[in-house]
Amino acid sequence: MLTYKLFLISNLISGLFLVLFALKISNFRASAWFFYLIGNIRYIIVASAFQYNQIGMVNIFGVVSDIGFYLVLNIIAFILYVKVDYKPKQSSWLFLVGVFIASSFIFLLYNYLMHPMALSFMWSNMKLGVIFVLIDMASLVLFMLKRLEGFLLFAFGCFSDFYYSALVNHKIFNGVYMGVTAISMCFTIAIIFIMTRAYIKHLDIKMTND
Repeated sequence: MLTYKLFLISNLISGLFLVLFALKISNFRASAWFFYLIGNIRYIIVASAFQYNQIGMVNIFGVVSDIGFYLVLNIIAFILYVKVDYKPKQSSWLFLVGVFIASSFIFLLYNYLMHPMALSFMWSNMKLGVIFVLIDMASLVLFMLKRLEGFLLFAFGCFSDFYYSALVNHKIFNGVYMGVTAISMCFTIAIIFIMTRAYIKHLDIKMTND
């Protein structure tokens, strides 16, 4: 119970911080790295809290292996950012579909090898949640590649906050923390709106310059 309370508090703080940062978005190149790291941290927090509430404890091996997996991705992303010098650009639909399929395959394969029971549980009980996770993964990969669509996918991926919060509150705590969750959802709505608006504004500026 205490772990979930801490999760709710951390989620509120990170949500407020994300909103404040999103309001200042002016440089997609500088912002992508920040949102990539936030996406990683959010995944680890949610995974830990979900494991605690479903199993009664946090699977330390599972969380450590997840951190290790995302640490490797962060190192690769950092090398790409330092060594590869190119500006953020739009992607073709074929490229976006390819990234989604590739990132989904890597994520599902990793979880099948490391957490087969957790993957089976998610697929049996929350297929929609799996789809949200795959969208989040694709957005992280797009951030690594400095693609503008990463911002849009990240905004859509924020809908997972609605799904998981409602699921945990209604099925586990019978709506006890819905007040706090409602505030968190307001932050999520703000993030979705701000990032989508920033993406559209950037495209308008680009079209004007072209």
